[in-house]
Amino acid sequence: MDKAILKQYRDLLREKPKLEADIEKYRKKLEELPAIPGVVKKSRDDFPYLEQWVPVEADCEKAVNYKRVIAAKKYRLSLCNRLIPEIEEFIANIPDSTTRQVFEKVYVDGMTYEEAGKDLNYCKEAIYRKVTRYLEKCPQSTQKNVL
Repeated sequence: MDKAILKQYRDLLREKPKLEADIEKYRKKLEELPAIPGVVKKSRDDFPYLEQWVPVEADCEKAVNYKRVIAAKKYRLSLCNRLIPEIEEFIANIPDSTTRQVFEKVYVDGMTYEEAGKDLNYCKEAIYRKVTRYLEKCPQSTQKNVL
């Protein structure tokens, strides 16, 4: 875990409902688009392999674009759904109470180092050192590359 990932926590929480709403919006738009009827040529499945024409429906260009947008937003939503619990678990598993409170105030509550320091009766530099030292010393198993 690193500071860049931890700093994303609050943004991820805000982004998740927007992504869900956007996906639903594009799904509704997609349902409203008509399919383009057509036919394609194929051979019969059994012998003799004679040529046949089969009716099909194709997506219009707008539908293809909507599907692409939905896929991109679903991918981003899956990242949110994975990162949010990982960040929460990382912070919850910090054994030292003071360090855990620092991480919660800075990364979950969105406080600056100075604000967190005032709240916990530490100077800004002490808060910065606690965060930096813990991230440097935390076990490799918790330092997964999650992005």
